[in-house]
Amino acid sequence: MVQLSDELIRALDRRAARTGVSRSQVIREAVAGYVEDDLQAELDRQIVAGYRRYPQPEDPGAERQLREYIAAEPW
Repeated sequence: MVQLSDELIRALDRRAARTGVSRSQVIREAVAGYVEDDLQAELDRQIVAGYRRYPQPEDPGAERQLREYIAAEPW
């Protein structure tokens, strides 16, 4: 059981009507997306941590590229 504000329910109902699915389906898709985003963010953190622990020194540009990659990420 989850309590939602009237405003959020209205927004869910608008989305459901626009996409032709039930409110429950909209909620399931939203939660699935949230969980997937969270898992992907954790994987990204682990990859970055691994490269920080074990940089690829044989490529002189690798560290710079990693810093640029990290700086460009939205986290």
